[in-house]
This record gives sequence, structure tokens and C-alpha cells, in this order.
Amino acid sequence: MEIILPDDNVRAVATLLEDEAPRTCKAVWDALPIEGKLWHGMFSGNETFIVLEGESVIKVEPENVIWHVIPGDVCYYYSWREGKGTWKDVREFSEIVIIYGRYADVKDRSMRTVPVNLFGSITENLEGYAKAVAKIREVGLKRVIFKKYAQ
Repeated sequence: MEIILPDDNVRAVATLLEDEAPRTCKAVWDALPIEGKLWHGMFSGNETFIVLEGESVIKVEPENVIWHVIPGDVCYYYSWREGKGTWKDVREFSEIVIIYGRYADVKDRSMRTVPVNLFGSITENLEGYAKAVAKIREVGLKRVIFKKYAQ
């Protein structure tokens, strides 16, 4: 899968872990291309994510679940809650999460570490991606495109 930051002329490649997370890989692959805003985690450390809501929500059961992430991990997170207090009062959403550096810990809005489906790993240009996204909180959200890539 390609991860493109068009405004920064940055492209990274993630290898999908189809043996370890086949349902998550298929669900994300079938949803591609995905385009939107790339956010930086407020409490999670060196983490970026794109929020998928409404008709873009991807729903997958837990598989290849991890609690501790490392640089290059590409993960899937899903949340559904009753009432307010979630993502901009949206009750249901999913995220594609990319860990770009050390000292990351995926957390929800209540500051709890949450499990995520590990479904990929950045295998090309993690350094370039990290450099481009490290200052999102200072300079603002970045446009991101996830698209199919076959070697």
C-alpha cells in the first residue's frame, strides 16, 4: 500500500501482513483509495492517523491485536460508543494509524492505551514520512492518500 503526502512530495510504502491479519488487510485494501486529513496523536506520541467516519468506516473484528507499537507499524482501530464524548461527537469511527517513531502508545481520548490490529509495516521511506509528519501539530493537518501498490 502506498502512503502519499502530496503537498510534501513524500511517498512511503507499507507491506501488508496478509498472513497475520487477513481480514483487516482485505477490508483496507478493498476500501482503497482513501484520501483525507492526516492527524497527529495528541497523547500517543509519534503517531499519525486518518479518521474514517460515516460511509467510510471500516469494520473489522480484532485480529493480530497488539498493545505495544513500534516505528513503522500500520494499524487499524475501531470505536463505537453510545452518547457523546467520542470523535467530535461521532459515535462510530475507525482509523488507520501509522507509528513513525519511538515512544508511541496508541491511546483513546480518555488517555487509555487501546489495542489495535497490526496489519502492515512501512518498508520504504519511514524516515521521509517521519520527517514530513513530525510537526503536524505545529503546522496543521496534512492531506494523505492511501492507494493500492503492487510490486
